[in-house]
Amino acid sequence: MNRSSLIFILFVAMILALAGGDDEPVNAWNPIYRPDSAESSSNLSDLWFMSLPGPDSQALFEEGLEYFEEGKYYSARRAFYKSGLPEAEELAEQCVQDWPENAEIWRGDQAMISTDTSDELRLEIKTGQEAETAALFRISRIGDNGDAEPVSVLFIGGKDSVTITLSQGTFMIETERGSEWYGIEEAFGENHRYEIMAFDYEGTAEVSLMGGFFYTITDSWEEPEPDWRDF
Repeated sequence: MNRSSLIFILFVAMILALAGGDDEPVNAWNPIYRPDSAESSSNLSDLWFMSLPGPDSQALFEEGLEYFEEGKYYSARRAFYKSGLPEAEELAEQCVQDWPENAEIWRGDQAMISTDTSDELRLEIKTGQEAETAALFRISRIGDNGDAEPVSVLFIGGKDSVTITLSQGTFMIETERGSEWYGIEEAFGENHRYEIMAFDYEGTAEVSLMGGFFYTITDSWEEPEPDWRDF
């Protein structure tokens, strides 16, 4: 049994003089894509060669067009491939989108829950990943009832960093990585790597951040070393 790879986290906190206006909200949302259990796990590039036109081909093609109009580009690509129609191949390739800029691509109402400037903090997330890999970071605030409510989604392609402003609180960060981007609705599609960020070697998934500080999280995705307890 393989252990989940542990993300190494480095925190650097500094007092800062908070100034400037509020970050401009982004009116988009990214639910991290979860394929339906009934879906084939076949690689999309293989799916095209396994598909032949049949009775349902036109219906699948039209389904792909509907998904495409809704911005669900991964679902559209699957439908186009499964249709097996020659005219669907070019449309399937158009489903892969250009990466967005490295920035916060969605911001929730609960990102700033206090108007007191002493409760405000800045959070920087850095990545050291390869240039052909992008990462999505979904930051959720942990409420008093223990529920996690998403407050921010960051996109970082290659080695870079993004800084956001939040009100102090306890947070959880989910990460997703891939190379082919299918837009805000379906992110990297089925071919991605997902993990909940751990903040110590015990696997703690929640971290408390105080107002008046600048926090830097340096994120690295590493394969774990073999552990004798896994055998």
